[in-house]
Formats: sequence, C-alpha cells, structure tokens
Amino acid sequence: MTRHGSLLFCLGSLLALAPTSLRSQTILVQVLNSESRAPIPTAFVSLMDDGGDPVGQALTNPQGRALFTLPDSGTYRLRAEMFGRETAWSPPIRVTPDSITSYVFELAVEAIPLAGIRVESEQQCKILPQHGREMARVWEEARKALSIQDWTDGAGLYLFRILAWERDLDRDGLTVESETLREVATTDRNPMKSLPVEDLTTDGFMRRLEDGRTEYRGPDASILISNLFLNSHCFRLTENEDQTGAIGLAFEPVGKKMPDIEGTLWLDRETAHLRFLEFKYVNAPNRLTKGVAGGRADFERMPDGTWIVRRWWIQVPTTAYRSIFSPNALVGIHETGGVVLEIILLGGIRD
Repeated sequence: MTRHGSLLFCLGSLLALAPTSLRSQTILVQVLNSESRAPIPTAFVSLMDDGGDPVGQALTNPQGRALFTLPDSGTYRLRAEMFGRETAWSPPIRVTPDSITSYVFELAVEAIPLAGIRVESEQQCKILPQHGREMARVWEEARKALSIQDWTDGAGLYLFRILAWERDLDRDGLTVESETLREVATTDRNPMKSLPVEDLTTDGFMRRLEDGRTEYRGPDASILISNLFLNSHCFRLTENEDQTGAIGLAFEPVGKKMPDIEGTLWLDRETAHLRFLEFKYVNAPNRLTKGVAGGRADFERMPDGTWIVRRWWIQVPTTAYRSIFSPNALVGIHETGGVVLEIILLGGIRD
C-alpha cells in the first residue's frame, strides 16, 4: 500500500492597509524624507504597547500617512521602517482618552545595502540573529518582509487566482510520474494552513497520525519572527555561488531533538529584499524523511509596497510496504505546490 505524508503548510501572502473605524483615541503618523521632507509612501509603521508588542500596523499611503485607532489610553511607541534603511523609533507617547495625537517621522534617504557584508567561512551558529552587527542587519531586512506578511494574515481583502498542483515524482525527484493541476480562486491568503507557533515549538513540525501517515507542518511568517522560534534555533550568515548577488541567513534547531526544520532565508545584497526561503525537515521519526522532505517559497515585492509569495512547494516521501525486512521503503516523492497567477481586489487588478 502506497502512502505519502499529509501537508499542513502556510506560505504566501499579500498585504494592504485594512479599513478601520475611528474610535476615541487616535494617532496620526506621517513619514517624511529627512532631506526633502517629501512624503514617503509604503513605509511600514507599527504601534507598540509598553510591553513591546505591536497593537497596530500599517503601510503609509501616498501622502506618507497612517492612522491608528486605539480602544484604550496608555503609553505607546511608534516604529517606522523601509527596506534597506535604518529603522526609526518614536519616544514614548502618552495617549489620553478622547485624544487625537500626531507624530512625524523623518527617515534617512541613504540606503544601507547588504553588499558590503562579508561571510566568514568558519562561523559559529548563534542563538538569536540579533547577535552580531552584520547578522543583525541581514535579519532586520528579512524580519521586515516577514512582519508585513504576518500583518495581513486573514485580511480577506483580495481574490487570489492560484494554479495549484499535486505531483508524484520518482525517488530521485527528477521525473514527474503523475500530476494533477487545478486553478483555485480564493480570498483566503493561506491555501495551506500552519499551526500556532506554541504547538510547533513544543510538539515539533512533524507528527505521526493514527492512520500511519506523517503530518508535515510548515513555517509561516508568524512562526519565523516569533520569539519562541528565534530562541529555539541558531543562526549564521552564508553564501552560495549558485545564488548570485544574494546573502543567506541560515538557521537550525538547538536543544531538544524534536522534529524540526532547518533552512535559509536568501536576501538580495543590493536591494535588501527577501528573495526566497528554503528549508528541510530534520530529527524526523522516519529515517526516510532525511534529505527528502522540505520546501521552498519565492517572495516578491509588489509596486505598492505589498508582498506576496509568488510560488511555493513542499515535498514529502512516498513510502510503500516491500517486505518484512523493508516495511517502509522509499518509492517516490510527493509534491504539493502553487503559483499566484493573478491578484484581484476592489478597484482593479494588482498584478
């Protein structure tokens, strides 16, 4: 009897400003160029509570503005970010009941490319990518893209036209033996679901189901930027001659030997944009998973500052009973993937 692992996977997203209704406490933010004082559109602004957690996030509009409404008064801070530029923070802002507060950021225009960062051949894997100045710069640019994805989770403002596929490959993953294609129109930006990070970091990224199949859980943006994930993985910079003009932030699990993932976030050295994520499953209960199970997501920044995962796939081993000596032999690889063909929203087609 042939079987392959079931997939529980979340990759790909699109973002935009969500409409909001005015409440009692309001903060109006504007982001300007520090030299020309021209408005900066598509800056990513986060409103943080006094515990450092975001309570509101938005992309600035063509006038460089973003509006936040708050259910409660209190003390907050604002963070403004642009790719390849230093992040700016406001001082603590005290918001009182029934108040309207404004704050203006002036962001430096000078870009901070990743081109000058050197990758040492002998490099120790460090807990938290914020450790080490150069690695922190690479992580900050990756975090910006992932944070924008996470912000738009579940917005349901868009209609995605997706070409999805299921493929059975040979055991080397080179030949397609069978394939099913279908077009999907959905407002759900998560065509393949992941689980809360608390479950993944305590139970692992794989589990054996009652029917004998293995369930593979994938990393979405909220997982990759979470403190639980960062504290349970170590990071190092890497490069590869096959990835021209790119620098990688590689990660691998530390501590408990539960089913987990290791992989690399690849960024463009000149633009500091996130190119793609590749990962593999490690510490699997099934030895046949090693070197076979893994996935990839290709990122793309849209002209209006939003981000999507244009294409993604995940592969898992297909096994079959051969004999009493080889009850779970590898007979092939099963691949599930998709590509975004079109993004439709109120007012027109984005791409």
